[in-house]
Amino acid sequence: MFTVMVLAVAANAEVVSQRLSVDIDPAAHRVTGSSDMTVGSGGDLHFLLHPNAEISAIRVNGAPGKLQDEGVIGGVPKGAQVQIDWSGQHEEDVESGERVGQIHNFSVNAHAGEDGIFLSEGSAWHPQPVGDDGVP
Repeated sequence: MFTVMVLAVAANAEVVSQRLSVDIDPAAHRVTGSSDMTVGSGGDLHFLLHPNAEISAIRVNGAPGKLQDEGVIGGVPKGAQVQIDWSGQHEEDVESGERVGQIHNFSVNAHAGEDGIFLSEGSAWHPQPVGDDGVP
């Protein structure tokens, strides 16, 4: 007689659409928003969020949800609607990355100020769902 052990590995939930509602307050360097995600296949919903941002509420199908770990909402059912409300303080030293004769400033990732607003795709200024490979 022998024993067979089966390990179940939860796959990441697949987000098939995401709608963002965003308010920007340049004077306070604050970006506040709500991310509404539709989940295709269920599982653990992994996401990235800028370290200067914080989550104020999570709802799964309208009911309060919570983080299982940092950046993980566990056990999201197939077809679920997930809403994450968040806000972040984004102020960077824009002048430090400027180079004479160049148009682009490659050192700024997430900045909201009266001198301009730049929120790069790679900065995770809003909740960015990630796949099994950890890529948004």
